[in-house]
Amino acid sequence: LDTAESSYHQSKELIERWHKNGRLLYAITPRFAPTSSPEQMAMAQRLKEEYPDTWVHTHLCENKDEIAWVKSLYPDHDGYLDVYHQYGLTGKNCVFA
Repeated sequence: LDTAESSYHQSKELIERWHKNGRLLYAITPRFAPTSSPEQMAMAQRLKEEYPDTWVHTHLCENKDEIAWVKSLYPDHDGYLDVYHQYGLTGKNCVFA
């Protein structure tokens, strides 16, 4: 069973093995906010806090329906990007497609 906690531990193992191994850099990659649970986002935040030189890559604002979907799922946030920001997943080494 894949849980936020098990994904955290699997990602942590991958970071330890591959990040900065030669020219490799690891990216924490929550698929995108509407399909990531608050627990998954919190685990991504935890990884970024523990490994601040890793990258974050995810998707953002791909169409109007998706933007509305995120607003319905995260009504207390100031917008789509703010969801990631509140979980510490914006800033240096963050790429949004």
